[in-house]
Amino acid sequence: DPLVTAFGPLPVVVWVFTTRDLLTPALVGLAALLVILVMVRPPRRVVAVLLLGLPALAAVMTVSFGVLTDPRDVDDTTLLLTVGPFELWSGALAVGLATSLRTCALLLLVLIGGLSTTGQDVVRAMVQQLRVPYRVGYAALAALRFVPRFGHELEVIRAAHRSARG
Repeated sequence: DPLVTAFGPLPVVVWVFTTRDLLTPALVGLAALLVILVMVRPPRRVVAVLLLGLPALAAVMTVSFGVLTDPRDVDDTTLLLTVGPFELWSGALAVGLATSLRTCALLLLVLIGGLSTTGQDVVRAMVQQLRVPYRVGYAALAALRFVPRFGHELEVIRAAHRSARG
């Protein structure tokens, strides 16, 4: 059922959103990644992005959030690095790691529904199961069908602008 995959992870999303430790989002993110790899079976390109891009994104976010953390909140920890006006404290790095793990876990939880079903199936299931008015459902289906068409039209307009410029 598309509604289960789309709305099923919502309680876990709320739970991960409210946690502040390192272990909870790490375990939830790992479980969500395993669900995606085993049950959803995405294309190899998506698997490569998840396995290579997600750790890189987490590392960049960890350092970024660590640098942006107020030093007064973590000045009782060890100063690791100073680059110009930026200071990187061990406590700030821990805060950045917790935030990046939460963000990655939330991304993976949302991807479970996003990779396992289509928007059209979710709209049809909402009309059938949740009794959403069919007019709203048909409007949503029409909007979903226009997105690729608008993308094509945008490419045609860009090509025309490029050819007009020479």
